[in-house]
Amino acid sequence: MPFHLSYAIVIACSILLISCDRPRTQSKYTGMFSNKNVAALAAALDRGDFATADGFLRAGTNVNSPGQCGVTLLKWAMNEENKGAFKWLLDNGADPNLAPSEGYGALSSASSSNDQYWLEMLLARKPNVDLKQTFDDGNDVTPMFAAIVSEKEKNLSLLISAGADVNGRINTWFGNKSLLDWAAENGWFRGLYMLLEAGAEWHHPTESRGLPFVVLRWKLREGSNAEWRDRVLTFFREHGADVDAAQKIVNEEKDQDRPSR
Repeated sequence: MPFHLSYAIVIACSILLISCDRPRTQSKYTGMFSNKNVAALAAALDRGDFATADGFLRAGTNVNSPGQCGVTLLKWAMNEENKGAFKWLLDNGADPNLAPSEGYGALSSASSSNDQYWLEMLLARKPNVDLKQTFDDGNDVTPMFAAIVSEKEKNLSLLISAGADVNGRINTWFGNKSLLDWAAENGWFRGLYMLLEAGAEWHHPTESRGLPFVVLRWKLREGSNAEWRDRVLTFFREHGADVDAAQKIVNEEKDQDRPSR
C-alpha cells in the first residue's frame, strides 16, 4: 500500500474515533454527562459563570468525572474551543493525563490542533508527554504521533522541548513503527529532520533500504518539502548512510515499473 494511503486511512480512523466526543442527544450537557452535577458544571463553564462553577467544586463535584465514551470535562472544553473553561478546569484539578475510551485524549488532541494554546496550557501542568492510548482495535496514539500525522511543526517542537520520547514506537494496522518511520513514510521531511536533530535513533545507517530509501522514494509535494528532504539526506550522508546506494535502488525500481515498448 502506498505510504500516502496509509496516512489517509489512519487520519480517517482517528476522525471516526473522535466522533464519539460530541453529544448525541438534544441536551448539550446531559447528553455528554449523565451525572447531573457534572452536566450543570459544564453548563456553567460554557456560559462563563465561574462563580457557579466554584460552587459546584466546593460541593464536591468531580472535575475528572467521565462522560459519554469516557470524555472528561477537559476534553469537552477543548472540543467546544472554550479556553476560559479549559483554564478553569486545569486550575481546579482536571487531570490532563486522562483519556476517553474512544477518540483522542486531551494531550493527543492538543498535539494535533492548529492552536498551540491547548498544548501549551497542558504542558505547563507537567503531564505525561508520552501518554499512550491503545484502542480496542489495537491502534495506538501518543501526543508525538498525533503531532506527526497532522504535521504540526510547532506542536512537535513543544513536545520535544518538554522531553517527549523521540524514539517512541506506534502500533497500527500497518505494524509497529517508529516515529521516524511515520514521518518519513508520510513525506513530512520537516518533522523527520526535527526528530533526527533531537537525537532520534535510526539503525543500519549503511542499509540501502533504510530511511534514506524511504525518503528518496517519496514523490515530492509542492513548496518547501524539497528543501527539507535535501536537509534530511545531507544529515544521513554526514552520519554515514549510503544515500547513493539507496538512490540506485530507487532508480532500478522506477525502471522496472516503466512499461516495455
